[in-house]
Order: sequence, then structure tokens, then C-alpha cells
Amino acid sequence: MAFIADDSYIAASYEDCTIRLWNIAEGIEKSKSFMDSFRGCVNLVHFKKTMTASRVNDMRSSKDGQYLHTNIGTIFFQDLLSGNKNGMFWSDGLQELWVDDQWISYGGTPFLRIPGDCGLLNSRVRGDKVAIALRGDRILILDIDRECLRFLLGRIAK
Repeated sequence: MAFIADDSYIAASYEDCTIRLWNIAEGIEKSKSFMDSFRGCVNLVHFKKTMTASRVNDMRSSKDGQYLHTNIGTIFFQDLLSGNKNGMFWSDGLQELWVDDQWISYGGTPFLRIPGDCGLLNSRVRGDKVAIALRGDRILILDIDRECLRFLLGRIAK
């Protein structure tokens, strides 16, 4: 789940290979009559639903709110909002790096396992850089050449 476009929208991924987009302001406006009964509860019923080629496991908004970065590619927010599927997912051909469940993944493909006894606490990814916080005040920083990784994983897949 991610807040996007100045926190005006929420995007969430689902097991049915969809991303659903809610307009928070619209949801609050339509829910005002229920606010007295359900203090703080907002009913976000109206949403836009977009099918994806595979399940999105992770997503985050770009700092400028223009893009939604996912593990299967990047979406221009306006395409998601309008439902324009032509060129919705764009990329320089390189997938995003992700850290999840003791694995570093490229796109949806796990390629490097972090041993469980290392004590994975937290992680951050920015482009080719992966920072991983480990138990015992240790930090692991990796600079991963995604172009090379794409080539190698492509050869393995063939």
C-alpha cells in the first residue's frame, strides 16, 4: 500500500493481480454522514481498479508523487488514474530491487538470500544501492549493477 500524489490517493495491491486506487478526499466527503457513528473511520468505497501482468508485492510512491514504483515496474500516476494501459508500466528495462523475507529480489526474482542468523532488522533501496540493518549494530551496503544482473538472470532463465 502507498500514499501517492500529495497523499490524496491510496494505492493498494491485491492477490487477484490488481492495483486499486482510492481518492481519499472523495472517500472522506462521502463518509461524513457516518463519521458520528464510526469516529475516525473513512469508507473508501469508490476506487479505480487496474489489472497487472503479475502480482505486485511491494510499492512506493516517488517523492514527487508522479510515479508508483512496484516490484514489477513503474507506473505513471496519471495513467493509473485515467486507466490508460498504453505504456502504463514503463522502465529503462531495469526492474526495481527489493528486500523481503530475507531475500534481495530483482523485479519478482529472488537472487540473494540473507542468512536468518544475521538478524535482518530493516532495509532501504535507492536505485542500485541496498542498505540492510542487521542485528548487532551492523549495516550491510550493497551496490548492485542492475544491468549486469538483468543480463545474468536472463541467461539463467533461458
